[in-house]
Amino acid sequence: VSTKRSITFVGYSLQKLVNTRQYYSSKYIQDGNSDKSILEFEKELFAIRRNMMKIYTSGHDYPSALACAIELMEKVASHKEMGGKETTLYASCLNNIALMHKMCGNNEEATNFYTQALHVYQDIMKKCAEILVKETSVTVSDSGSLISEPSLKNFNKVDEILELLSLVSPGSKLFEQLSALSTSYASTLSNLGVLYKQMAEIGLSPGSEKVSSLQLLVAAEEALLDACALRTRLLGPAHRDSLYSEVQLCGVRRLQGRGNEALEALKKLLDLAVHTYGDSEAVVATIHGSLSLLLKSQGGPFPLAQGHATQALAINRALLGEHHQETVVSKHNLAELLLWEGSESSRLRAEQLQRDILQGQEESTRPNHSIEKKVVTASSGVGGAVKVPMDAVKEALQGPTTTYATRRKKKAS
Repeated sequence: VSTKRSITFVGYSLQKLVNTRQYYSSKYIQDGNSDKSILEFEKELFAIRRNMMKIYTSGHDYPSALACAIELMEKVASHKEMGGKETTLYASCLNNIALMHKMCGNNEEATNFYTQALHVYQDIMKKCAEILVKETSVTVSDSGSLISEPSLKNFNKVDEILELLSLVSPGSKLFEQLSALSTSYASTLSNLGVLYKQMAEIGLSPGSEKVSSLQLLVAAEEALLDACALRTRLLGPAHRDSLYSEVQLCGVRRLQGRGNEALEALKKLLDLAVHTYGDSEAVVATIHGSLSLLLKSQGGPFPLAQGHATQALAINRALLGEHHQETVVSKHNLAELLLWEGSESSRLRAEQLQRDILQGQEESTRPNHSIEKKVVTASSGVGGAVKVPMDAVKEALQGPTTTYATRRKKKAS
């Protein structure tokens, strides 16, 4: 049988794995019944998730968002029909918990939950493949060979996932569902790769153990390469999520000392993003910020690096508001760049940015404080920020103002 043949006849067993909600909805429609508990369950989940995202997008109080994410996971795990720990819904909950742990600075916990989510997705894809092989005679290749037994073991490689997708007719409902499952898997891979990158960047700072950081960079590169391959194949190279993963991969290469390679890739990504979305999108801000960091690591030129950092800050301000974490990170990066340049005018501007950061931090801790919030049109910008070291900002304001300029002169000499 041709690989292009539709296999929608496989039955509800496969659909349940791929899309739990549609499986039960179809089942109840077929039986002529309705189940109010399913609708009530969905309403409860929606309310919890809405509250979680409201707290998260405010840019503050991530522990409360984490509590919501844990509550959501427990609800899903406890439901006798739609829930359980072997569903895509549960994997999504694990991914949410990992993100909130990351934003709280709990990197080990975040790594653990991202890994758990990956395992759930892999198990689902493995079961899908087993059902396809068992209940159909669909072949993998023109030679007529069935999907090989070794590729059913783990489903942790891109070619295995694409092999599974090759069993289904493009355009069919099942193909769309499997593509969505694979896209979710790629998102988790990307999130884990970004986390490894950030952990490595912390470890590469002076006084830290560099061996483990180099290992983290290898792990980050592997995860992001797979995420890029899947997202490019499933979503296209110009999709925001594809661009975001590619930008993060360039950040890994910057830390690996492959700056020239990363610079050329980032230039192409910026052209593609601006051509596709215009110059005011969150993913464009992410690319500008990455170019600024890369140029700074290569010693300039400063005006070009400053231009990219200023663009990143302007876009994030317009999209997210003054006090959102992404905007704060952009301020911090621009301030660091200005201090690195070392001139008196740059120093004064950097200190103003640092005061803005501290003022925003103080305002956010006041009772009944309302965070400014604007509409975000690009999902790829969410979750990319890292926590700004507030103690370092305070120390920079209180300490000698010539520190960064002096370091730069010493390095040059």
